[in-house]
Amino acid sequence: MQCYDHVPPISLCEHINTEEYKEKIGDFLLVPSCLKCNGLLGDYKTRDYHSRLKHLMTKYQRRMFRFTKWTDEDVEELGATLRSLIEFEKVQRDELEERLSGVYRRFSSNMEFPKSVFKTKQT
Repeated sequence: MQCYDHVPPISLCEHINTEEYKEKIGDFLLVPSCLKCNGLLGDYKTRDYHSRLKHLMTKYQRRMFRFTKWTDEDVEELGATLRSLIEFEKVQRDELEERLSGVYRRFSSNMEFPKSVFKTKQT
């Protein structure tokens, strides 16, 4: 499901001077985001797009360390229940790798903003 990440997060807006923000950093942005990435970012207190991407990248990298790499030979020696659990973990790891590579692409693409995102109307 597609949703949007607010940059800066809405929860931070009450603590900043919006006019000063627009002068120094730029417009408030709505950036396309998947539901999982948006949930992980939440109201992380950062004011710019690339800092939010870096935070998301760090969270996904930490999660990657939780997974054990199993060889096919190791999995074959296990019982059916444990094998199915490891297969489920592999699916989760593959999904996480895909999300992490998407974040890497966005982070390294040096996207120009606010051209490629939707601006919000803030006063």
